[in-house]
Amino acid sequence: MSDYTVERIDRLAAFELLRASWERLHAIDPHAHVFTSWGWQRAYWEISPYRPFVAAVRDRRSDAYVAFAPLASERWPARLPFGAALHLGGSPKADYTGLVADPAHENAAAEVLAEYLDGLTWDHAFLDDTRDPRIALIVERLRARGNRIVTSRSTTCPYVVLGKDFEGYLAGLSKSFRANLRRSLRTFEQLGATLEVADDTNIDERIEMLVTLNYLRWRGNLAHARVRFGTLFRNAYDRGCLQIFSLRRGGETIATQAVFLCEREGAYLMYMTGSDPEYAKYSPGIALNALAIEHAIARGYKLYDFTRGNEAYKARFGTQTRETRNVLLARRGLRAAAVHATRGWQAALRSRALKTLAAVSHLRPHSIRERRA
Repeated sequence: MSDYTVERIDRLAAFELLRASWERLHAIDPHAHVFTSWGWQRAYWEISPYRPFVAAVRDRRSDAYVAFAPLASERWPARLPFGAALHLGGSPKADYTGLVADPAHENAAAEVLAEYLDGLTWDHAFLDDTRDPRIALIVERLRARGNRIVTSRSTTCPYVVLGKDFEGYLAGLSKSFRANLRRSLRTFEQLGATLEVADDTNIDERIEMLVTLNYLRWRGNLAHARVRFGTLFRNAYDRGCLQIFSLRRGGETIATQAVFLCEREGAYLMYMTGSDPEYAKYSPGIALNALAIEHAIARGYKLYDFTRGNEAYKARFGTQTRETRNVLLARRGLRAAAVHATRGWQAALRSRALKTLAAVSHLRPHSIRERRA
């Protein structure tokens, strides 16, 4: 008999009882981050598009929890399901996924988790956005058990190592970008704009503004965004792992962004941004990132993480990069192949529909003033 056992936690009330054990492991796990924290996972639990659950690994000898794997199951399609999928907890909204484990037990926990996951019912396992070596071990163990890797790709995630003072940080940037950044900051200072940090009196208003301004840039389904992101942000704020920064002029919001706060890594993680198109010529997003970096440095944080995506503007902030891995595993056999082909066909249609919607949206007003009129 193994020294370890795995328990499935799939009810919110039971998940809440794990908090003390989860936070104990999170504090000692060198691979932990905000998206694997109990607070963030709790914030996401009630808005996940899938069915969240936790595979909790317990050491029989001490009866203590030694690892938690946040996961989620999906039946596809929703109304007439003929396929089943497994996801890592937090997907697709978490920029990073992974386990929480005691380093003294992590390899054994990964082994027993691989055996447990192989025994679950699924056609495909989407193990996305991982920079956790324990997930890589689980993938290899699942592959050795006869599951096949369909795709494996990486995503670049830029980040900035922060120094002790903002001027020192600016000195490390290219001369041209440093000059542009100072010019942008001076412009907003002359306009009377200042950085404001959301608090209990205005957090709901600031979240609504962020979701709305982000919608003006990217379009999509505003009602859906309010439910998904609005709820996630409010839940995360209530659990101390989110802040909303806004560049404001009087009562007007010029630009705003959501930043997740990771005490474990000492990091600000930029997540969602939005800005008023009327101020686009002043590059408010660039200025707001600089002000958020200054805010992070002043509070002793070590990293400013731009999270997923290698957009060109990020490199100008003097970033380094790291990669996350995205692996799609499939069972062998015709059923899994048929499910994969059907999902691919549906995804292609959805992508085409979104492109058409985006093209049509450019015919609509893009100014928040026009929307209010």
